[in-house]
Amino acid sequence: MNEARRELFQGECAGKLPQGGPAKDLTIQEIIPRSRPPRPDPDEFSEIAWYGIWLARWIYFAVPDTVVRDQALGLALTTQMAGERANLFKRKS
Repeated sequence: MNEARRELFQGECAGKLPQGGPAKDLTIQEIIPRSRPPRPDPDEFSEIAWYGIWLARWIYFAVPDTVVRDQALGLALTTQMAGERANLFKRKS
């Protein structure tokens, strides 16, 4: 999630976010696979970074409002971290 947020922030600051967006009649289920970037060369960057880029691409097209998009990514990250903490405590019990 943080990787996607960073990609979106840097793209916005540099003015490199795509103009326009997907057709208005596409569902999120259609946007996600269409936004998939090509797989990187093994030395280019990590697979985790690749998934972050993919998330940034599809959420950019699926959620056009910058503030709502960032809040959604923040909420997803918070939820993920809470779940990881809960699983950690379960393992220690």
